Parts: sequence; C-alpha cells; structure tokens
Amino acid sequence: MLERLNNVGAHVLRTDELGHIVCRSDGKRLTFETQRSGSGVSRSLSETTASPFSPTEAEKRDYVLNKRTMIFHYPSCESADKMSEKNKELFKGTRAEVIERGYRPCGNCNP
Repeated sequence: MLERLNNVGAHVLRTDELGHIVCRSDGKRLTFETQRSGSGVSRSLSETTASPFSPTEAEKRDYVLNKRTMIFHYPSCESADKMSEKNKELFKGTRAEVIERGYRPCGNCNP
C-alpha cells in the first residue's frame, strides 16, 4: 500500500516514524503537527491551503485519454502503451475533471 501511495506522489505521515500526528484546519488551511511520546517536543510538519471547491496541485495527476474509445488510463497502464498515438491525449487534472469531459475509467488500471 505504501508503494502505491509513493507512486502517486502522496505525502505519507506515519505514526511509527513521527509519533502522535495532529491535523488542524481553520476551514482554509490544514496544519500537521507531530509529537513523539514522552519527548514533550511538538513540531509543525507542514501547512497547506485547501479548498473543497478547487483542486490543489497535489490532487491533479497525469492521465492518458483515448479519444476514440473515451476511456482514460494511468500513464503506466499497458492499455495506454498499446494505444495508437493518433488516439492519445495527455491530460493533467483530477479524476472528476476527466469524467466531466465524458471519459470513463479503464477496467485494467482503474484510475
């Protein structure tokens, strides 16, 4: 599972490495703080600005669209490798944006 998260560029916070993890939000920003048991030391790990209505760069990813079949794939999908170049379109965005354009996910890579 961690390998899959790393492959999509997810930032993973692990309690076995960082100790206690606290996420706070003021409705516009998220902050993450960690504290090891017994250390009494707390450190701010990161702060991000997030909006539920606007995808962040972290939520966007690369997809390969098949313009003929209207199916979208992860770039690493075998089906995308076999696709004719004239049918291929590279797209960076969210999964929801691809679906809004009328595409459906590949049954092999399940993007």
